[in-house]
Amino acid sequence: MVAVSAVWGQSSSALLLYSSAKAGPNQGWARSPIRGAAVSIWGKNFGGARGSSFVKVGGMVLTNDSDYAEWGATTNPTTAKGFQRITFWLNSSMPAGDTTGISVTVNGVQSNTLPFKIDNTGVIRFVDGTNGNDSWDGLYPDNSLGGSQGPWKTPFMYLQRPGTGPGAFFYMRGGTYTAIFDPSSGHPAQALVGYFEEGGTNCNVYYPTIDGTDALRYTVTSYPGELATFLNAEISNMSSYWTLTNFRWTATTPTWTVSLGNEWSMCADCQRRSTGLDIIGMQFDGTQHHVVHSFGDNFHILANYIDTIPVTYSSFDITTSYPLYLSGGDGLLVADNEIHGGAMYSIHHYDEYRCSASNDTNRYMTNSTFDSNLFDMTRSAVTPTDIRAGILTGSGLDATANNVYATTAIKNNIFFSRDNLVSEAALVLFSSAAGTYNGVHVYNNTIDRVPSGASVFYDTQSTWQNVDFTNNIFSEIGSYELYVDGGSAVHINPTLSYNLVGQAPRINGNATVGNNVVGLPAFVNAPADFHLQASSPAINAGEALSSVTQDYEWKPRPRTGASDIGALVFVAGKTQPRPVRPGVTVCPPSAHAPMKCPSPVSPANQ
Repeated sequence: MVAVSAVWGQSSSALLLYSSAKAGPNQGWARSPIRGAAVSIWGKNFGGARGSSFVKVGGMVLTNDSDYAEWGATTNPTTAKGFQRITFWLNSSMPAGDTTGISVTVNGVQSNTLPFKIDNTGVIRFVDGTNGNDSWDGLYPDNSLGGSQGPWKTPFMYLQRPGTGPGAFFYMRGGTYTAIFDPSSGHPAQALVGYFEEGGTNCNVYYPTIDGTDALRYTVTSYPGELATFLNAEISNMSSYWTLTNFRWTATTPTWTVSLGNEWSMCADCQRRSTGLDIIGMQFDGTQHHVVHSFGDNFHILANYIDTIPVTYSSFDITTSYPLYLSGGDGLLVADNEIHGGAMYSIHHYDEYRCSASNDTNRYMTNSTFDSNLFDMTRSAVTPTDIRAGILTGSGLDATANNVYATTAIKNNIFFSRDNLVSEAALVLFSSAAGTYNGVHVYNNTIDRVPSGASVFYDTQSTWQNVDFTNNIFSEIGSYELYVDGGSAVHINPTLSYNLVGQAPRINGNATVGNNVVGLPAFVNAPADFHLQASSPAINAGEALSSVTQDYEWKPRPRTGASDIGALVFVAGKTQPRPVRPGVTVCPPSAHAPMKCPSPVSPANQ
C-alpha cells in the first residue's frame, strides 16, 4: 500500500501515493456478477471534479460516472496534508489475475502506477450500525430484499465471520458507531481481534487471531461515498494483515483508541508478534489519550489526519497522552501524517520493560522510518498541556540482553510551534539502560520555533553511535541545535553537516561539524508556508543523499547535483499553506511577544 513506482516529475501532474487495498475481487458487490470491490486511493492533483479524467485499473479505463463514488475528496473523513481521495469500483471487465495496477490520468497525463491485483479470493460484506442485524448474511448493504438478506450490525466479532477469510472487505454504512464489538462480550465499545496474554510458562490464548496475508488483507472501511464514525470506541488487534482505512474515529470521553499487536508478547515464554497492520487515510479527533499504540512488525501508519485533545486515561496522566505511542518492532513506517494536539510527545517511539528484566529479552526496535509528516506542536487550547517534542526515540531496555535498537530514519518532516511553548526540542533521543543504540539518521527536516533542534538524554551506561544530522533547517531555535544532557559527552558523537542554521551551530557536547550554512531560510510565510523563496541560502546547499529521493511533497530530490536543505525543495512561485487551527495565535517570525508568544525554554534550565 506504500507504493510510488515512478518519479513524479511534473508539479501539476497527478501523483498516486496510497491505496486502501493491494488486491480485490471484480464481482460480488451485493452478489453482483459485474461489480466488485470499491477501492480508495490517495494522492495529489486529481482536480476537484472528474471531467474527462479517469482511473485505469486491471487494464481497463473507468470512464462512466457510475464507476466512481467520489473524486478529489478532502473531507468525510478529512485528509492529511491536503491529499485528495478517489473511490471507485472494480468490475468484471477486469480479468482475474491482472497485475497491471492502478493509475490516474488527469488532463491527458498519466500518473505513476500503484500495484494492484484483480483477485477473486476475497469476499465483500456490509455493516450498518443503525439498521443492521448480526443474524443476517452481511451480503447486502440494506434489507430491501427482506428475510436474512442484509448488513451486519457489528463490525468486529470474537471469531472469524462465517463465509469470510483473507481478502475480505467490510464496508460500513455511514453513521455513528458506539457499539463495534460482539454483543456477547459485555464491552461493545472495546473490540478484540484475537486475544492472548503472558502466562506463567507460556501464552494464555483466549481468542484466536484472525489473520489475513500480505496480499489478501482484511479491510475495514466506510461504504463508498459515506462516512462511518466510531465514537468513544477502542480496538485491540493482535492479529496480522488488517487495514483500517477511510473512516473517522472520535471521542468525547478519554479513549486508548487503537492498539496494534501485543506489547506483552515478547517475554521469553510468549514469543508471539503481529505483523502487517496498517492504518491509512483516517481522521482521528476528540479526547484520545493515544490514537495508536503499536507493538509488532511491518506496521504502516500512513496519510492520517490527527487532531486530538490530550486527556488522562484511567491511571495514565495527561502528560503521557501521545497521539502515537510506538513500541518495539521491525519495519515501522510512519509517513505523510498530519499531527496536531497531544501532550509530551507527538510520537513516543520507545520500548521498555514489560516483564521481568530476565524475561524481557530478544526485543528490538529496528528499521523504523518517519517520513514527510507534519508536526504541529502548538499546545491544545482545550487542555493547554505543553508539548515536549515532536518525536522521542530510544529505549529503556538493556541492550546487553540481546535487545536491539538500530536504524531509525527521520526525514522530510516539518516540525513547528505557533506558541513557542514546546519545552524541549523537535527531536529527543532518550535511553535509560545499558548498551549501544546504533543509528539515528535525521535528514532534510524543517524545524522552526522550538528551544532545541534535538536533545539527547541518556543513562551513563549507554552509548549512541551513527547519529547524524544532515540537510536540516534549524530556524528560530531558542538555544541549541543539539543539546546533550547528563553524563559524559563521550556517549554520543554525532555528525552535523550541510544544515542551515541561524548562527554557527550551537552544540552542548562533542560533535563533528562541517559544511553547515549560516543564514535565515527565507521561508515564503512561516508557519503558514515553509516553501523556500528564491533568495534562500538553503537552495542547492545540501548533500545529495541516496536514502532521500523525494521531499515532503513527493517532488524528486535532488533537483540538480546538490540537494536543497530542508523538507521542501525549491519550486518557483510554489506555496502550500499549512493548516491553522481556530483560536491559535500565530507568532511573528522574528519576534517573541510577551504573554502571547513567550520565548522558548532552554533545556539547560529545565
